[in-house]
Amino acid sequence: MGSREKMDRFRSTVLANQEEAAASDVRRWLAELLDEDSFVELGSSQAQSAADGLVTGYGQIDGRMVVVSAQDASARQGGVGLSHVRRYAQTIELALKAGAPLISLLDAGGLLVDEGLPLLTALAELYQDYAAAREIVPTVAVVLGPCPGSLSFLPAQSDIVIVAEDRGGIYLQGPGITSAEEGKGRSPSAIGGAQVHATASGLATMTAPDASAALVLARQTFALLPDDCTGFDSPVSDEDPNRSAESLDELAAALDSGFDAAAVMDAVFDAAPVLPLWADFAPELDCRLAALGGAPVLVAATAGPELGTRAAAKLEKLTALAERFSYPLVTFAHLDGFAAGASADADGISAAAARMFSLFAGMEAAPRVAVVCGRQIGAALLAFNSRLNGADFVFAWPTAEIGLLRPDAAVALFLGDELAASSDPIARRPELEASYSANEMGAANAVAAGLVDEVILPSATRPRLYSALQTIAGLR
Repeated sequence: MGSREKMDRFRSTVLANQEEAAASDVRRWLAELLDEDSFVELGSSQAQSAADGLVTGYGQIDGRMVVVSAQDASARQGGVGLSHVRRYAQTIELALKAGAPLISLLDAGGLLVDEGLPLLTALAELYQDYAAAREIVPTVAVVLGPCPGSLSFLPAQSDIVIVAEDRGGIYLQGPGITSAEEGKGRSPSAIGGAQVHATASGLATMTAPDASAALVLARQTFALLPDDCTGFDSPVSDEDPNRSAESLDELAAALDSGFDAAAVMDAVFDAAPVLPLWADFAPELDCRLAALGGAPVLVAATAGPELGTRAAAKLEKLTALAERFSYPLVTFAHLDGFAAGASADADGISAAAARMFSLFAGMEAAPRVAVVCGRQIGAALLAFNSRLNGADFVFAWPTAEIGLLRPDAAVALFLGDELAASSDPIARRPELEASYSANEMGAANAVAAGLVDEVILPSATRPRLYSALQTIAGLR
């Protein structure tokens, strides 16, 4: 066969492969995830990728390099074997060499059990390599179909897990087995679907209605990820980092009627997507991935008067991400404390509060700024981001109440005699509580005690945060 014939055959083969690929889910997913015509497939051939049930390569998202691995459930009935695992290991190696994030599109039927213990050994090595790589480059798992058995270890070890609600599922035991053993006839989605992992396990960082929406989320998330653990390039943004938000002054004035954490974050951070993280898991702590003046930041805001035991587990995920990739961490606080009562004690609330303190106190790489919007009292002041556990900067709104005890508790403990001596104790109690709050818990007191750096207008929160983070970056 001459050179011209070889070229013609190669062209016809490539064209046929492209037409076949266009009709497959996995190729469509890659086209939706990556910039147009940027994907470079690794491996000897497309036929080899089909035989392994895994498509691997690299491409770009908004012009930045990303390494990708996509499972093809149409090959080998979705079975994962040794060749599949070995090719996945090559993508981890490539991500480390390139210093690029690794995105995995997951959709599998389970392990090819006839390959026996060598397959399990290869998986063990893969997961060790993946865990080590996670310390260097960001890892994103997009669960677009089933992820059963030991294959579920991969999303469980990832930094960001996005689950498609229509088909995505993560199960340590196959859902069919679970349903049969429990005799409840439960559907796979009820056993390990997106909502289970969004609300109960906390494994799903975000969920989306279907594959296309999940891939849009993956692209938005990628824009706020660093390339590797060395951090971020200099931010570029058209938004004014020093703009004020008058709406926050009104929000603060109405704080007695409730605290809208979402409205605060929307007013402070850039208009680019502010992504909720683990939104339905421990919802009393609202965590976001956002940008300030173009620079990505992680955010935690109290969204309820009390924090429960799951809030510590959620915070552990957030602080780990901040530490690995040097995200600045910004917090907004308005809370009375931790859940109280016999059931809370039995549920381990003391251990959760202590764990939260340790998580903040143990942070070394990530800059931290705290904004006290309303109450932060007692154990909440000790355990949630504050000067007491090492925050770099602490700002307070004029509405802040910072102290050891709530006013009602302080009156009961220290002013009981004065209350009893009053001719009208019922009318006198709120007066004493207001006096205690004004004289002992004001933001100015916290400044004098060294717990707050400055009392600021709420409308100035964005420029103060930007200035503080710029200062910390200059000092480190």
